[in-house]
This record gives sequence, C-alpha cells and structure tokens, in this order.
Amino acid sequence: MTNVIASGGKLCRPKIGKWEVGSGKWEQNCQDVGLKKETIALIKEGMKEACSIGGTGWPFFDFKIGGQNVSVGCKTGTAEFGDPKNRTHAWFTVFAPWDKPKITLTVLVEGAGEGSNIAAPIAKKVLEGWLPDKLTN
Repeated sequence: MTNVIASGGKLCRPKIGKWEVGSGKWEQNCQDVGLKKETIALIKEGMKEACSIGGTGWPFFDFKIGGQNVSVGCKTGTAEFGDPKNRTHAWFTVFAPWDKPKITLTVLVEGAGEGSNIAAPIAKKVLEGWLPDKLTN
C-alpha cells in the first residue's frame, strides 16, 4: 500500500525487472486503484510529516545522503500479536525521495518492540546504501 501512495494511486505487481527492448523503459504492470488525487496528496503529506521533526519517524529527521537533504514519506508501527510476554512486532514503511519516489520499503522485525526504534534504523541503513546514485538519475 505504501507503493500505491508513492506511485500516485497505482497498484503495481512487484518484479525484479524486465527491460522492454526498443522502448527504453522497464516493463510496468500497474492498475489505477481509483483514489482521488486529493486523498493521495493528503496521505503523502502526512507521511512526510511523520518523518519530519515532531513526527514519529525520528531516525529520518534531517535525513541526508551525501550532504543532500532527502525528504521521505513514512509510517511507523507497533503491532500486538498476542505474545504471552507482551512483545510487539516493530514495523516501518517508507518511500523516497518524497517528491519523486524511486523506492518503497517496509521493514518488519518480529517480537522486537517499537517500529521507530527498531525497524526505522534498518530502513535508514538500506536507503543510505541504495539511494546515493539514484538521486541524480
């Protein structure tokens, strides 16, 4: 669902990638889910604020790649699962960059605690490794 919001309302079948010969594009298998543009914009803005100072995604406050500020959209999560020890699953979902998304990522760590404390730092490391050469392309 994070990808639906990041892509402007399109549900795309996940894939490793298939280059369309002659077109210069990656093959896309997407369907518009019919969300209003205003709805998508509102959700995207909320996800941006969640990863901004005052939000819940604190590992992404003032997020930088190579000295460049990179705004992302995110949502933290802590999910109960009926554990006798009252442990919770930690999850975090993010897309980046916020204005022209190139990646969506969801991290789930079972029985680990809060999403912002456990899963978000993992997502941050992934983006720090994946994003640098994608920001100029």
